[in-house]
Amino acid sequence: MPLYDYLCNHCLQRSSSLRSIATRNEPQTCSACEKGTLLLQLSAPRHLFSKAGLTRGLTPQQALAGNNVTGPGTRSRTRDSVLHTCMGPGCSVCA
Repeated sequence: MPLYDYLCNHCLQRSSSLRSIATRNEPQTCSACEKGTLLLQLSAPRHLFSKAGLTRGLTPQQALAGNNVTGPGTRSRTRDSVLHTCMGPGCSVCA
């Protein structure tokens, strides 16, 4: 379900709400002042994703390389370790 931006017509409080496309225009009471009605703002819908839900499990190479690796055989500010030399954005291990 997409996130939509709303503006209260009473207190002018901005808020976001997770609603289906079919119910995005249904009236909603402001949670801040409880007096006004939230008006849908013209914006592109956003989706809320959980990072855990989108990531693949680590391959053995990714688990060994890790993030922010330091120590013997590593270069600072790169994702390299003794067991993995990152090839940058096109790296098949880090992708």
